[in-house]
Amino acid sequence: MKAVVMKRYGTSDSALEFVEDHPIPEVEADKILIKLKYASVNPVDWKIRDGIMRPFFPPKFPYILGRDGSGIVTQVGNKIKNFKEGDEVVGTFSENGGYAQYVACKENDICIKPKELTWDVAASFPLVALTVYQMFQTSKIFAEALQKRQTNLLPEKRVLIVGASGGTGSLAVLLAKHYFGSYVYAVCGTSNIDYVKSLGADVVIDYKNDDFANVIPTFESEQGRPIAPYIDLALDCAGGADADAISLMDNTGTFSTIAPPKNANTLFGATSLVGGFAMNKFKQYTGYGPSVNFVMMKSNGEQLDHICKWMVEQNLSEKINIEQTFKLDDTKVAHKTSEEGRTRGKILLEIPDK
Repeated sequence: MKAVVMKRYGTSDSALEFVEDHPIPEVEADKILIKLKYASVNPVDWKIRDGIMRPFFPPKFPYILGRDGSGIVTQVGNKIKNFKEGDEVVGTFSENGGYAQYVACKENDICIKPKELTWDVAASFPLVALTVYQMFQTSKIFAEALQKRQTNLLPEKRVLIVGASGGTGSLAVLLAKHYFGSYVYAVCGTSNIDYVKSLGADVVIDYKNDDFANVIPTFESEQGRPIAPYIDLALDCAGGADADAISLMDNTGTFSTIAPPKNANTLFGATSLVGGFAMNKFKQYTGYGPSVNFVMMKSNGEQLDHICKWMVEQNLSEKINIEQTFKLDDTKVAHKTSEEGRTRGKILLEIPDK
């Protein structure tokens, strides 16, 4: 099959190679083989490629990147109960990657693709949507609301989303506003302000011109809330916002990030990450600080099915912004585009049929 393989750590030019004769994954008893239509390019892909994620996710070379996509089931193992050949599915891939014509995955990795979702839109959000879903789960209050499967339960809660225009951040805004009904502060760059407002954010802060740690207390004071906590839940989808976000919360709040420090691939960086979160957990339990969480997405077909159905019911698929779609053999360019950090929404790979 055609695939893009990662042969070593490095840049997109040195580490990635497009091949036309990679073996199709074997279908074990508990696996499902999917012929892919589209796959997403996510920042975690190039962070794995350049070694940033090595302490958390050491790949075995040659490795196929790509954590989510959409396609058609072509074969199922004899232990599979809920899927059959011909099913149209969407999912996240916990083992084999999506930068290929075929991927083998587990039953819990996928769900049925709603017919209302196009192949490209369906491929664009599984990883980021599950990541956001699981970030919200780090807060007890928001987790309980998710379990109830009812919308607009938390209008009195205030959510801060940093990196609100990216793939993960934009989904966070949608979920915060259109699922929970919460008041949303969103942080992004100047050129993305109108886009983030269109997603439903109540207040959009331009990080290039303003410091959200100063803007939010001023705004809250004007609304008659002069004393912290100003934020109940902060989601850092860009990295580096922990200190400022935590300053806006008390020990009832929750801070969640998906961004490891830039030196996390070193022993010092990994140790600092673990030690920092341990210290913040200590502060939380002793009443001196909020809950602090580093979230790495875990595949969950039930949660993904919940998200897909909610997006269709709320007609939110039109708000999914696909920035660019590349051919599979242009994956190196797709990685470079993602690494520039200027994209609004998602980058996709179109997988060739033959």
